[in-house]
Amino acid sequence: MKYLIILVSLLFVHSANAIEGNSLYEMCKAPDGSSEQSFCLGYVGATYQALISLHNEKCNFQGKKVSTVQLKDIAIKYFKENPENRHYDAFGSLFIEFGRVAECIPK
Repeated sequence: MKYLIILVSLLFVHSANAIEGNSLYEMCKAPDGSSEQSFCLGYVGATYQALISLHNEKCNFQGKKVSTVQLKDIAIKYFKENPENRHYDAFGSLFIEFGRVAECIPK
């Protein structure tokens, strides 16, 4: 039941604040300290926390904690290497990518 509530909450918040990959990619590439980069860091951090809340016991970055700057770097790398996916929803794309990289969602 706990997971259902979290999932429904995430879907509700997500649908109200959807952002596509192109927009997030540009924000993440903005200069350090800018409001765009701050938004990016918050967005990737929240996306990763959503993943952790659903798959905590399965997620593993080689046993190390990951910073929001590292998550931003993963997001930039993903969108740079997959330009054909940038028009999709950023949350869904990054949720899957973070899960793949953290080895908590099957490949």
